[in-house]
Amino acid sequence: MHLSTDGLNLVSGSGVTVSLPKMATLVPRDALIVREKETFILTVDENDEAQKINVLVGLGIAEWVSISGNINAGTEVIIRGAERLQSGDKVRRQKDLVAKR
Repeated sequence: MHLSTDGLNLVSGSGVTVSLPKMATLVPRDALIVREKETFILTVDENDEAQKINVLVGLGIAEWVSISGNINAGTEVIIRGAERLQSGDKVRRQKDLVAKR
């Protein structure tokens, strides 16, 4: 990788630290279900059923936290009441409780 050093006072071969942005999937912190051996979220599939997705938790920003796992942007995530659900349980959406990001 080559970076432009225009306007910087650097000598060829100098060591530098570079921070590059990474695309992340963000969910509300309340969507995380933390258990002793796993952390997961529940999503809603096309049949209005809850589906468990194991995730790795990254950095947080205010009420949002980054996650990685088998989830895509735009996937509906259950935020409230997920601790009482299991994969396959039917869910009902409440419009005023949908998080938008």
